[in-house]
Amino acid sequence: MTFAEAQQFLYGFVNWERKGGRPTDPGDIARFRGFLNSLGDPHRGFESVLVVGTNGKGSVCAMLAAMLRKAGRRVGLYTSPHLVSLTERIQVNGRPISEYDFAHGVGELASALGSAAADLDGYRTTFELLTALAFTHFSRAGVDIAVIEAGLGARLDATAVIDPVLSIITPIHLDHTATLGRTLAVITRDKAAAIRRGVPLVTAPQLSPVHAVLREEAEAARPASWTRVGVDIRYRGRPGADGFHAVSLRDRGWRCTVDRAPLRGAHQAANAATAVAAFRRLTPEASQELVREGLAATRWPGRLDVQPGRPTILLDGAHNPHGARTLARFLDRWDYLQGRPRVVLLAISTGKDARRLLEILRPHADTLIACQAVEQRGLPAEEVGRMASAAGFSAVAVKRPDEALACARRAAGSDGVVIACGSLYLVGAVAEALGLHQDWWH
Repeated sequence: MTFAEAQQFLYGFVNWERKGGRPTDPGDIARFRGFLNSLGDPHRGFESVLVVGTNGKGSVCAMLAAMLRKAGRRVGLYTSPHLVSLTERIQVNGRPISEYDFAHGVGELASALGSAAADLDGYRTTFELLTALAFTHFSRAGVDIAVIEAGLGARLDATAVIDPVLSIITPIHLDHTATLGRTLAVITRDKAAAIRRGVPLVTAPQLSPVHAVLREEAEAARPASWTRVGVDIRYRGRPGADGFHAVSLRDRGWRCTVDRAPLRGAHQAANAATAVAAFRRLTPEASQELVREGLAATRWPGRLDVQPGRPTILLDGAHNPHGARTLARFLDRWDYLQGRPRVVLLAISTGKDARRLLEILRPHADTLIACQAVEQRGLPAEEVGRMASAAGFSAVAVKRPDEALACARRAAGSDGVVIACGSLYLVGAVAEALGLHQDWWH
């Protein structure tokens, strides 16, 4: 099986990422557990950290994995979605799985699916198989700990099968409302399934109604400990050059100052504090220098990612109102923007609050180029363009992301800035068109 054949095989199953939504039958998790059992339960061969939330999951995962590597651990990292290649989702010590190992692993899964032992009502999804591939690859690669990002929610997600040594909940906001629920309380209760009895818990700063629900769920689940970032571990971010922040941390008599968080934006100070809190629970003896070196080694492209050029291009995966507000705050404070033409290059997936996204972005650009990053799940470029015009943009619809990028660059001019956002799939398409992805993981 070639890598291309492996991808085609995986995409032949139910793909909730592209359809929108997820399974709603708790039996699906039982069937997935049975499938993993037929593979020898590869997820039980290493320790795991489970990371759930709405925003910041990937950033926290990347920072925590980098610190664990610096501490001498052999670390698996499983995240989603990818930007350019499916191989990015499954990494060992910062290197994506090779296309050969990916294809070989999928071939083994295909054989297992055809066996009588794996015939558990026949239900499988693309994400389940990717998760199984990650577990088998980590087991074979001899990782001793894996940082696992949940795909959607925590109660029925395929990653719910693991027994973590630590659970992390990043900021929770309204997103995926058609699947997870239309109120913060309902969404929070779904994600609170990551809280496990006897397992330490770390939570990022949360909105008051979210924290209230988490407190109820924690009282019922009784984690071994609960570290609340902003309360039990204090942090302060100070803006620096080009959007990066210095971060000061204080945790039970332990203090550390990081001159520069690895990713841009004020919100990354909170993400860094969350990752450090988790790292401290896993590695209590960690020195300040180890924390600094680990954060400095973090690689997580496509998040407030500034690419110099003529024009400058800013890549950001903001795809919901909370992410858009974070992007808007960065644009407000980015001195480089002053007096420069700005063009928003936007793609939006179905099920997202497109009108609110446009309202938030409108003060930051006059011109918008709409495109469609994903055929199955992306809103048509023409529809996004119409909504953008109604929001007050001078909007143009260009379906293909590469052609839309060329249009946006022309509109911005050599001294302008193109702000590509609305979907990580768009970020990946732009990065691929510019050839940026070739050096991401070196």
